[in-house]
Amino acid sequence: MGWVLAVWRGWRFGAVVYVPELVVIAHFRELGPLVTAIIVAGRSGAGLASELATMQVSEEIDALRSMGFNPVSWLVVPRCLALVVSVPLLTWIGDVMGLTGGLIATIVSTDMTPRAYVLGAELHITGANFLNGMIKTPFLGLIIGLIACRQGLAARGGAAAVGARTTSAVVMAIFGVIAISALFTLFFTLLGI
Repeated sequence: MGWVLAVWRGWRFGAVVYVPELVVIAHFRELGPLVTAIIVAGRSGAGLASELATMQVSEEIDALRSMGFNPVSWLVVPRCLALVVSVPLLTWIGDVMGLTGGLIATIVSTDMTPRAYVLGAELHITGANFLNGMIKTPFLGLIIGLIACRQGLAARGGAAAVGARTTSAVVMAIFGVIAISALFTLFFTLLGI
């Protein structure tokens, strides 16, 4: 959505030449990681929370404890590690899709040629811009996993508790993702990166 606004503003004020730069910097640094993490929080965070909440309600977690297994090391750690690995990969795919969407929107909305867009974007696809966004993605995945697992393990009662904890997990994970992203942005701004 951000690239549509960038294209519209660039076209309206005659600054179309800056659209590829804006798309690359905005998407690599902020939009790619943030949108990807919000989607993962809504989809995978809800799945993790409901799965663990169902296990908690049906006393499967108590059964693990009675057999001498630590539920955190068996259930929480693998799920959090999976998110720490998968969110950066999904963000990378999201970055590629965002650049492609920016290219299509720019070509359709303006008289910029695909070659001009690619040349303008290529100058700003740098390691610093890419790493600025990618550094925060494992932390975004970790916060999603921790919140979802915590909410799932806190379920008490029946099916209504599973639904309530799943909803809470999604809302809290999205809030956590936005807060972590804002902290990283503030940190990078203070460093001048």
